[in-house]
Amino acid sequence: MMSFLIPSAALGKPLKGISLLGICNPNFPCAVALGLLENQPVKAIGYLSDSFGHECPCLKTFLDDESHRFIRVHLANGTCFPERRRRCGRLDVFYRLSLKKAEDKLRGKDRGLLRRYRASIIRTTALLGPETDKLKIRYSLCLECPFSRSTRSVLLREALRYFPREAIVDSPLFGPCLPNVICEWHGDSPRYRNEQRCISDSDGITPLNGDMSKLNNLSAKCEAIFYWTYGFNLLEYGYSGPFISPNKRTAQVTEQELDGVRACLDS
Repeated sequence: MMSFLIPSAALGKPLKGISLLGICNPNFPCAVALGLLENQPVKAIGYLSDSFGHECPCLKTFLDDESHRFIRVHLANGTCFPERRRRCGRLDVFYRLSLKKAEDKLRGKDRGLLRRYRASIIRTTALLGPETDKLKIRYSLCLECPFSRSTRSVLLREALRYFPREAIVDSPLFGPCLPNVICEWHGDSPRYRNEQRCISDSDGITPLNGDMSKLNNLSAKCEAIFYWTYGFNLLEYGYSGPFISPNKRTAQVTEQELDGVRACLDS
C-alpha cells in the first residue's frame, strides 16, 4: 500500500492529476471536473490563485474531501502581460503592469508589488490551510514565469518566508529552473536534469492534440503530471479569439475533452 508521506517519485510513479487553472471561477464545472479523479488513489489538482476569483467554491469542495489529496498552486499569473496579448486583471498580483515594468519593480524590490505578492500568499494559505497526512501542497512562484532567473529569485526569497524550500516550485517560461526547488515545465516536451525534482503540466497542449505518451515518459520521475484542456480555463476548445478576463469566462468543458483527460488518468 502506498504511503502518502513520501513523494510518489520515490516509488517510481508520478501522481496523475488535472490542471484546473480556472477552479476559482464561479462558473467552473466542479462536479464533472472533480468526478474525473474518483478512481485515483491520490486526488491531484493544479490551479491558479487570484486570476479567476477569490471565493473558489469548487476548491473548497475539493478541500472538504477526506481522500488523500495533492495540490500545486501558482501564486501569481505570469501569462497575463500585454506582451502576450493579454492583460493582468485587478485580482492579479501584476495588475496594470507590463512585463518590463513588473520585472523592473521586482528587481528594485518595490514594496507595493511585493506587498501584493505577499497578499496572494496569505490568501492562499488561509484558503488551503496547513498540510496534513492527507493533504500535500506545492507552491509555485508564478505561472509560466517570464522573468529572468535573478528576478524569480526575488519571488523565491519572499516565498521562503512562508514555505519550506522543498515545497516550492519554479515554473519558468524559458531558461533553467532555480536550483534546489521543484522544477515545472508545461506542454508535452518537458526537459529535466537527472535527479531533478519535478512536476509536469500539459498546460497549452491537450490530450486531443498533444503527445501524452511522450509527456508521461519524460515525466516518469516527477512527483505529479497534470493534464490540461481549454474547458478547465473556461474557454471553448481551441479558442484563439480576443482575450476574456478569467473571472468573466463561462464556457464549459466538452465531453470530448473530458474523455481525453480521463484516458490520460487511466493510462
